[in-house]
Amino acid sequence: MPNNFNGEHFMRRALALAREGMGMASPNPYVGAVIVDGYGNIVGEGVYTYAGVNHAEIQALKQAGKKSHGGTL
Repeated sequence: MPNNFNGEHFMRRALALAREGMGMASPNPYVGAVIVDGYGNIVGEGVYTYAGVNHAEIQALKQAGKKSHGGTL
């Protein structure tokens, strides 16, 4: 990761995504996922909404595709 990598920025984004699932995921937890590549770019995001839909992490991985290799979730 670059020296200016700000994990707090990405965690805040994941929390914002999780809030998008409020009211849809209950009684399950609200989950947001962000995948960041080795250069500090967001390459995938996901939100868990309800049963039967892929979890946030799977959505983010599908969105990122090969860009997720070597990245951080």
